[in-house]
Amino acid sequence: MADVFISWSSADKAIVDPLRDALKNSGYSVEEYSVDPAGGNIGVNVRRYVDEARLVIFVFSPSSVGQPWIQTEVAWVYYRRVKEQFPEIIPLLVGGVDEGTLPDLVRKDPLLRKFKVPAGPLGNHDELQLKETVRVTLGLPPPLIVPAALFAMNRQQAEALLALAKVKDSLSALCGTVGMAPFPELKESLLKRYGATAEDFSPFPEKSLKEVVQQTIADTNKARLTRQDPTPLWIWWCTDALLDTTHHDHTNAAELWQQGPSIAVVDSISVLDQAVYNNFVNLPQPQQAASSALLWVPPYSLHTAQLEKVTESTFSQLNRLLQQFRTWGSDTGGSYLAFDIGTRPTLRRWIYRAFIDVRSQAPRADNVDAMRQIQRSQFKSGSFFAK
Repeated sequence: MADVFISWSSADKAIVDPLRDALKNSGYSVEEYSVDPAGGNIGVNVRRYVDEARLVIFVFSPSSVGQPWIQTEVAWVYYRRVKEQFPEIIPLLVGGVDEGTLPDLVRKDPLLRKFKVPAGPLGNHDELQLKETVRVTLGLPPPLIVPAALFAMNRQQAEALLALAKVKDSLSALCGTVGMAPFPELKESLLKRYGATAEDFSPFPEKSLKEVVQQTIADTNKARLTRQDPTPLWIWWCTDALLDTTHHDHTNAAELWQQGPSIAVVDSISVLDQAVYNNFVNLPQPQQAASSALLWVPPYSLHTAQLEKVTESTFSQLNRLLQQFRTWGSDTGGSYLAFDIGTRPTLRRWIYRAFIDVRSQAPRADNVDAMRQIQRSQFKSGSFFAK
């Protein structure tokens, strides 16, 4: 049984895709009609999703609210609610949709937690609030919210910064050490990291860094389910709330940042921009340094990311190492294999993480006695153990 089924129109793909990923990354199981590993008739599958879901999110937008299929899915949901008192329902009202145009059963239900958002992908605040609405509606225990701050430029800022002579000189010297071409080729390579907004920052191929962090937290949540404390972790990207004392969420963000675990992502090129640098140095100091991650992203990450493919290709001739390498990059992470040791700080950090949780155990008396007998037979001068 899935936690959530999302009923939506293809016109709202821009809001539904990140919503689905955000819910999954937060530990919820989610179904929606565009992803069905079993294949088959969409109508049959949707009816099955409705029959199995604990909660249904209806995405009502100006383009979807009048569609015949939405009326059908609403009727299926309410038919099951009459019989089983499930599923719960959250109407997500997108882009100022007129509530008077909602299906009658939804419009006349006074107990529903209607959630209103602007058109387009959910903002960080709306995403967090919607996840909280889902949690409360399902009666689930509260999560541990991890505030995250991202310090990166957009492409327009990057264009201006990379035109400065002093920036060119410093980046040329640094990037040249890892084999990157000099300017102007270097500029074009570095600009690939940046998009229309800071949150589009993509220092690795294919995904933004925000997506990489959120997927890692999703993997962490899977692992936490098997531990004594299965409390899920939720990422709250709250850079503006942390830095702007007039922001309506500033107090909550600052308290979470200072008193619990946190994540700061810093693009090493962007802090050469004075505005980004000023924001970074004004970041509050966390009190739990051991659980506060500072991700300092070097300028050559797109270049060195190619090493991952080269490494895997090399290990393809050594099956045992290839298997370990793939496990190392999986959800579980495997053992502490040092495939990425390129600097002394990385080596030191790897050793620390590998051994920090090792606990000593007192030797059993019978094992000690057995070892003494072996050593007496092998070393005539006496045992290494104190008598």
